Amino acid sequence: MAQNTNVELPELAYNRADYTALRAYCLKIPLQPIADLYYSEDSPQVEQGLERWLIDMRTRLIERAIEHNPLMAETLQGARQGGAITTRALNILIQAAEMPKPAPSRPQKISQWFRPKTASAFKAEGVLTLGDVVDLINRRGPGWWRSVPRIGAGRADATLRFLLPVLDPTRKPDLAPLGTFPLPGWLSGTDGVNRSPAICFISAHNDLEAINTYLNRFMGQDHTERAYRKELERFILWCALVACKPMSSLLVNDCEAYKNFLRAPLPEFCGPHTVKTSNRWKPSADGPMSATSQKQAMLVRCEERSTGWSRCATWPEIRELR
Repeated sequence: MAQNTNVELPELAYNRADYTALRAYCLKIPLQPIADLYYSEDSPQVEQGLERWLIDMRTRLIERAIEHNPLMAETLQGARQGGAITTRALNILIQAAEMPKPAPSRPQKISQWFRPKTASAFKAEGVLTLGDVVDLINRRGPGWWRSVPRIGAGRADATLRFLLPVLDPTRKPDLAPLGTFPLPGWLSGTDGVNRSPAICFISAHNDLEAINTYLNRFMGQDHTERAYRKELERFILWCALVACKPMSSLLVNDCEAYKNFLRAPLPEFCGPHTVKTSNRWKPSADGPMSATSQKQAMLVRCEERSTGWSRCATWPEIRELR
């Protein structure tokens, strides 16, 4: 059975009937009249259990309101404990629901952001805040998730993508040519899961050094070097910005995802041809890649796999496009 890799709580999406129903519930009006007045028999709110729906709604609205203004905690204390909700308190909750989520930060509780099953898995390990999750990742490295029950590879990847602003607050989403950017420690590949520090045929200590070592093979072959550099910079940018993992930690399913990306590159990766010193530079041309270009990109991967550093240091198995 495939793992559900959705770790984030869904965005708040309530309508006017939900707010009116919540007010009625907080005023201790029985559930059946609320259901009859504001919902149909097949409404998802009713089918999921109206009381549970309203309690969860109240809890999430209160949490969102306090996230935006911690001083509201005292005002909302009665509503938090299930007491009557005042008109002022209800207005606060409705306004908070219409505000965007605050950016994730280290002190915030994981329950504010993660679905209950994911949050429970972390809490069982004593991980209570987003900062605790970041510390766990930094302490254990790429395989951090293996010791956390119910957090498989898929959920681990989704967690990393969500935590990017916390893991690397200075990180900018701008795309840049190979050789003009560093990678943060957790993306550098120093401890990539496919590395073999015991038997490695080159002296590269991270993914960028390994790429440079590979490209050095083509010194004096300007056309070939440019072609391979183009493919490699697009690939490592995809690893960092889309897969959110070191190149040397990619697995077969990641490589399949990259093949799909080549068929339809993300818009932010595409742009008209320009010099690499321009801030309008993009690693892919406008529009979808041709089948020939896709095949060339994967052939570069396969040739790299045949080198000593790729086989012993970084690369998982990649199949050529057919």
